[in-house]
Amino acid sequence: MNILRLCAREFAELMIPLRKTEALIKAYKNWFEENESELVSYFEGYMSDQKSDWIRQKHRKKIQSLLSETSYGKCAYCERKPDEGGGNMEVDHFYPKKTEAFKGRAFDFDNLLPACKQCNTAKGQRYENSEGNEIINPYNEINMAVHLSLDQKTMRLNGVSEKGKAAVCILGKSLNTNSLIQGGRIAKGAMYKRAEIRKCVTRKLELSRKHKQHTDVLFDHLKGLLELIGKRRACTATFATIILRHPVFKELVEFVKASAPSKYQELAKLIREAKPFCL
Repeated sequence: MNILRLCAREFAELMIPLRKTEALIKAYKNWFEENESELVSYFEGYMSDQKSDWIRQKHRKKIQSLLSETSYGKCAYCERKPDEGGGNMEVDHFYPKKTEAFKGRAFDFDNLLPACKQCNTAKGQRYENSEGNEIINPYNEINMAVHLSLDQKTMRLNGVSEKGKAAVCILGKSLNTNSLIQGGRIAKGAMYKRAEIRKCVTRKLELSRKHKQHTDVLFDHLKGLLELIGKRRACTATFATIILRHPVFKELVEFVKASAPSKYQELAKLIREAKPFCL
Protein backbone atom coordinates (compact mmCIF):
# COMPACT_ATOMS: atom_id res chain seq x y z
CA MET A 1 0.00 0.00 0.00
CA ASN A 2 2.95 2.40 0.50
CA ILE A 3 3.59 2.41 -3.24
CA LEU A 4 -0.05 3.16 -3.95
CA ARG A 5 -0.09 6.07 -1.53
CA LEU A 6 3.13 7.45 -3.02
CA CYS A 7 1.72 7.34 -6.54
CA ALA A 8 -1.63 8.83 -5.66
CA ARG A 9 -0.10 11.68 -3.69
CA GLU A 10 2.73 12.87 -5.89
CA PHE A 11 1.92 12.53 -9.56
CA ALA A 12 -0.74 13.76 -11.92
CA GLU A 13 -0.38 14.49 -15.61
CA LEU A 14 -2.43 14.83 -18.79
CA MET A 15 -5.91 16.14 -19.41
CA ILE A 16 -9.32 14.68 -18.71
CA PRO A 17 -12.68 16.12 -19.83
CA LEU A 18 -14.03 18.64 -17.31
CA ARG A 19 -17.41 20.25 -16.72
CA LYS A 20 -18.69 23.43 -15.12
CA THR A 21 -21.90 22.48 -13.37
CA GLU A 22 -25.03 24.60 -13.43
CA ALA A 23 -24.61 25.26 -9.70
CA LEU A 24 -21.08 26.64 -10.19
CA ILE A 25 -22.12 28.68 -13.22
CA LYS A 26 -24.93 30.23 -11.16
CA ALA A 27 -22.60 30.89 -8.21
CA TYR A 28 -20.12 32.63 -10.49
CA LYS A 29 -22.86 34.69 -12.17
CA ASN A 30 -24.24 35.87 -8.84
CA TRP A 31 -20.79 36.74 -7.54
CA PHE A 32 -19.89 38.63 -10.71
CA GLU A 33 -23.11 40.64 -10.69
CA GLU A 34 -22.46 41.66 -7.08
CA ASN A 35 -18.93 42.85 -7.90
CA GLU A 36 -19.23 43.82 -11.57
CA SER A 37 -18.60 47.54 -11.14
CA GLU A 38 -15.35 47.07 -9.21
CA LEU A 39 -14.16 44.21 -11.42
CA VAL A 40 -14.72 46.04 -14.70
CA SER A 41 -13.24 49.31 -13.42
CA TYR A 42 -10.09 47.60 -12.18
CA PHE A 43 -9.71 45.63 -15.40
CA GLU A 44 -10.04 48.80 -17.48
CA GLY A 45 -7.17 50.26 -15.49
CA TYR A 46 -5.12 47.17 -16.24
CA MET A 47 -5.87 47.40 -19.97
CA SER A 48 -4.78 51.04 -20.03
CA ASP A 49 -1.56 50.11 -18.19
CA GLN A 50 -2.55 51.94 -15.01
CA LYS A 51 -2.34 48.69 -13.07
CA SER A 52 0.11 45.79 -13.29
CA ASP A 53 -2.49 43.13 -12.49
CA TRP A 54 -5.85 42.44 -14.08
CA ILE A 55 -7.78 41.74 -10.89
CA ARG A 56 -7.62 42.36 -7.14
CA GLN A 57 -6.29 39.48 -5.08
CA LYS A 58 -9.54 38.99 -3.13
CA HIS A 59 -11.47 38.51 -6.37
CA ARG A 60 -8.78 36.29 -7.87
CA LYS A 61 -9.11 33.94 -4.89
CA LYS A 62 -12.87 33.70 -5.42
CA ILE A 63 -12.47 32.80 -9.09
CA GLN A 64 -9.74 30.29 -8.25
CA SER A 65 -12.00 28.70 -5.65
CA LEU A 66 -14.85 28.21 -8.12
CA LEU A 67 -12.55 26.95 -10.87
CA SER A 68 -10.90 24.54 -8.45
CA GLU A 69 -14.27 22.90 -7.87
CA THR A 70 -14.67 22.29 -11.61
CA SER A 71 -11.30 20.53 -11.89
CA TYR A 72 -11.17 18.75 -8.53
CA GLY A 73 -8.32 20.99 -7.43
CA LYS A 74 -6.12 20.12 -10.41
CA CYS A 75 -4.63 22.03 -13.31
CA ALA A 76 -7.02 21.70 -16.24
CA TYR A 77 -4.13 20.91 -18.60
CA CYS A 78 -1.68 18.67 -16.71
CA GLU A 79 -3.81 17.44 -13.77
CA ARG A 80 -1.23 18.34 -11.16
CA LYS A 81 -2.22 19.92 -7.88
CA PRO A 82 -0.34 22.97 -6.50
CA ASP A 83 2.10 20.87 -4.45
CA GLU A 84 2.89 18.40 -7.22
CA GLY A 85 5.49 20.21 -9.29
CA GLY A 86 3.52 22.57 -11.51
CA GLY A 87 3.52 25.46 -9.08
CA ASN A 88 0.69 27.54 -7.69
CA MET A 89 -2.70 27.44 -9.38
CA GLU A 90 -3.48 30.44 -11.56
CA VAL A 91 -6.42 31.67 -13.62
CA ASP A 92 -5.88 31.03 -17.33
CA HIS A 93 -7.89 32.85 -19.97
CA PHE A 94 -8.28 30.38 -22.83
CA TYR A 95 -8.74 33.32 -25.20
CA PRO A 96 -6.24 35.97 -24.04
CA LYS A 97 -7.75 38.84 -22.06
CA LYS A 98 -5.00 41.27 -23.08
CA THR A 99 -5.98 41.22 -26.76
CA GLU A 100 -8.54 43.61 -28.21
CA ALA A 101 -10.55 40.76 -29.74
CA PHE A 102 -11.09 38.95 -26.44
CA LYS A 103 -10.90 41.61 -23.72
CA GLY A 104 -14.69 41.38 -23.45
CA ARG A 105 -14.29 37.78 -22.27
CA ALA A 106 -12.00 38.62 -19.36
CA PHE A 107 -14.73 37.62 -16.88
CA ASP A 108 -16.55 35.09 -19.03
CA PHE A 109 -16.65 31.94 -16.88
CA ASP A 110 -16.56 29.79 -20.02
CA ASN A 111 -13.22 31.40 -20.88
CA LEU A 112 -11.56 30.74 -17.51
CA LEU A 113 -9.55 27.64 -16.60
CA PRO A 114 -7.51 26.66 -13.52
CA ALA A 115 -3.90 26.22 -14.63
CA CYS A 116 -0.69 25.56 -12.75
CA LYS A 117 2.08 28.10 -13.14
CA GLN A 118 4.05 25.82 -15.49
CA CYS A 119 1.15 25.31 -17.89
CA ASN A 120 -0.04 28.90 -17.71
CA THR A 121 3.46 30.17 -18.43
CA ALA A 122 3.93 27.74 -21.33
CA LYS A 123 0.60 28.72 -22.86
CA GLY A 124 0.98 32.45 -22.36
CA GLN A 125 -1.24 34.39 -24.76
CA ARG A 126 -1.46 31.54 -27.24
CA TYR A 127 -4.54 29.43 -27.86
CA GLU A 128 -3.78 28.25 -31.40
CA ASN A 129 -0.70 27.18 -33.34
CA SER A 130 0.84 28.82 -36.40
CA GLU A 131 -1.59 26.94 -38.64
CA GLY A 132 -4.59 28.39 -36.84
CA ASN A 133 -5.58 25.21 -35.00
CA GLU A 134 -6.85 25.78 -31.46
CA ILE A 135 -5.48 23.77 -28.56
CA ILE A 136 -7.67 21.47 -26.47
CA ASN A 137 -10.03 23.07 -23.99
CA PRO A 138 -10.80 20.30 -21.45
CA TYR A 139 -14.23 21.82 -20.79
CA ASN A 140 -15.29 21.31 -24.40
CA GLU A 141 -14.23 17.68 -24.80
CA ILE A 142 -15.75 14.27 -24.08
CA ASN A 143 -12.96 11.88 -25.12
CA MET A 144 -9.34 12.98 -24.82
CA ALA A 145 -8.09 9.84 -26.60
CA VAL A 146 -9.35 11.38 -29.82
CA HIS A 147 -6.78 14.14 -29.40
CA LEU A 148 -3.88 12.72 -27.37
CA SER A 149 -1.85 9.54 -26.95
CA LEU A 150 0.85 8.55 -24.49
CA ASP A 151 3.93 6.72 -25.74
CA GLN A 152 4.37 3.81 -23.33
CA LYS A 153 8.15 3.67 -23.85
CA THR A 154 9.15 7.33 -23.71
CA MET A 155 6.22 8.64 -21.66
CA ARG A 156 5.93 11.42 -24.21
CA LEU A 157 2.52 12.91 -24.85
CA ASN A 158 1.70 13.07 -28.57
CA GLY A 159 -1.02 14.84 -30.49
CA VAL A 160 -3.42 12.70 -32.53
CA SER A 161 -5.89 15.28 -33.81
CA GLU A 162 -5.10 18.80 -34.98
CA LYS A 163 -6.23 20.10 -31.58
CA GLY A 164 -4.03 17.57 -29.85
CA LYS A 165 -1.00 18.49 -31.95
CA ALA A 166 -1.59 22.18 -31.28
CA ALA A 167 -1.87 21.52 -27.53
CA VAL A 168 1.37 19.53 -27.43
CA CYS A 169 3.12 22.21 -29.48
CA ILE A 170 2.02 25.12 -27.30
CA LEU A 171 2.04 23.38 -23.90
CA GLY A 172 5.06 21.22 -24.66
CA LYS A 173 7.35 23.09 -22.27
CA SER A 174 5.09 21.96 -19.46
CA LEU A 175 3.66 18.64 -20.67
CA ASN A 176 6.70 17.14 -22.42
CA THR A 177 9.77 18.07 -20.42
CA ASN A 178 11.85 16.34 -17.77
CA SER A 179 12.92 19.53 -16.03
CA LEU A 180 12.65 23.27 -16.50
CA ILE A 181 13.67 26.48 -14.82
CA GLN A 182 10.91 27.93 -12.66
CA GLY A 183 11.44 30.87 -10.35
CA GLY A 184 15.19 30.59 -10.82
CA ARG A 185 15.19 26.96 -9.71
CA ILE A 186 15.11 23.64 -11.56
CA ALA A 187 11.64 22.12 -11.34
CA LYS A 188 10.63 18.60 -12.32
CA GLY A 189 8.54 18.49 -15.46
CA ALA A 190 5.48 16.43 -16.30
CA MET A 191 7.34 13.97 -18.53
CA TYR A 192 9.73 13.09 -15.70
CA LYS A 193 6.81 12.49 -13.37
CA ARG A 194 5.02 10.27 -15.88
CA ALA A 195 8.12 8.08 -15.98
CA GLU A 196 8.04 7.93 -12.18
CA ILE A 197 4.42 6.84 -12.28
CA ARG A 198 5.32 4.04 -14.69
CA LYS A 199 8.10 2.85 -12.38
CA CYS A 200 5.73 2.98 -9.43
CA VAL A 201 2.99 1.00 -11.19
CA THR A 202 5.48 -1.53 -12.56
CA ARG A 203 6.89 -2.20 -9.09
CA LYS A 204 3.40 -2.74 -7.73
CA LEU A 205 2.48 -5.08 -10.58
CA GLU A 206 5.66 -7.11 -10.21
CA LEU A 207 4.87 -7.47 -6.51
CA SER A 208 1.34 -8.52 -7.40
CA ARG A 209 2.66 -11.15 -9.80
CA LYS A 210 4.36 -12.88 -6.89
CA HIS A 211 0.93 -13.51 -5.37
CA LYS A 212 -0.59 -15.34 -8.32
CA GLN A 213 -0.95 -18.43 -6.17
CA HIS A 214 -3.10 -16.42 -3.75
CA THR A 215 -5.99 -15.18 -5.86
CA ASP A 216 -7.57 -13.15 -3.06
CA VAL A 217 -4.35 -11.20 -2.47
CA LEU A 218 -3.80 -10.70 -6.19
CA PHE A 219 -7.36 -9.46 -6.58
CA ASP A 220 -6.89 -6.94 -3.76
CA HIS A 221 -3.70 -5.64 -5.37
CA LEU A 222 -5.32 -5.15 -8.76
CA LYS A 223 -8.43 -3.61 -7.27
CA GLY A 224 -6.27 -1.20 -5.27
CA LEU A 225 -4.57 0.00 -8.45
CA LEU A 226 -7.83 0.43 -10.32
CA GLU A 227 -9.38 2.38 -7.48
CA LEU A 228 -6.69 5.01 -7.94
CA ILE A 229 -8.29 5.91 -11.26
CA GLY A 230 -11.07 8.44 -10.85
CA LYS A 231 -11.72 11.97 -12.05
CA ARG A 232 -11.39 13.37 -8.54
CA ARG A 233 -8.02 11.74 -7.93
CA ALA A 234 -4.78 13.46 -8.75
CA CYS A 235 -3.51 10.99 -11.32
CA THR A 236 -6.48 10.18 -13.48
CA ALA A 237 -5.33 10.00 -17.10
CA THR A 238 -1.76 9.01 -16.35
CA PHE A 239 -2.70 6.12 -14.11
CA ALA A 240 -5.53 4.98 -16.37
CA THR A 241 -3.27 4.85 -19.40
CA ILE A 242 -0.28 3.22 -17.76
CA ILE A 243 -2.23 0.67 -15.73
CA LEU A 244 -4.72 -0.44 -18.38
CA ARG A 245 -2.07 -0.71 -21.09
CA HIS A 246 0.58 -2.39 -18.94
CA PRO A 247 1.31 -5.96 -20.17
CA VAL A 248 1.69 -7.32 -16.63
CA PHE A 249 -1.67 -5.85 -15.63
CA LYS A 250 -3.33 -7.52 -18.62
CA GLU A 251 -1.64 -10.82 -17.76
CA LEU A 252 -2.80 -10.72 -14.15
CA VAL A 253 -6.36 -9.77 -15.04
CA GLU A 254 -6.54 -12.74 -17.41
CA PHE A 255 -5.26 -14.98 -14.61
CA VAL A 256 -8.03 -13.75 -12.28
CA LYS A 257 -10.56 -14.24 -15.07
CA ALA A 258 -9.56 -17.89 -15.41
CA SER A 259 -9.18 -18.67 -11.70
CA ALA A 260 -11.87 -16.56 -10.04
CA PRO A 261 -14.64 -15.49 -12.47
CA SER A 262 -16.71 -13.72 -9.79
CA LYS A 263 -13.77 -11.58 -8.72
CA TYR A 264 -12.97 -10.89 -12.35
CA GLN A 265 -16.43 -9.39 -12.81
CA GLU A 266 -15.66 -6.81 -10.16
CA LEU A 267 -12.34 -5.98 -11.79
CA ALA A 268 -14.04 -5.76 -15.18
CA LYS A 269 -16.47 -3.17 -13.82
CA LEU A 270 -13.61 -1.02 -12.51
CA ILE A 271 -11.80 -1.37 -15.83
CA ARG A 272 -14.87 -0.19 -17.75
CA GLU A 273 -15.12 2.82 -15.45
CA ALA A 274 -11.44 3.66 -15.97
CA LYS A 275 -11.33 3.30 -19.77
CA PRO A 276 -12.83 6.73 -20.56
CA PHE A 277 -9.76 8.33 -18.95
CA CYS A 278 -7.27 6.20 -20.90
CA LEU A 279 -5.23 7.70 -23.75
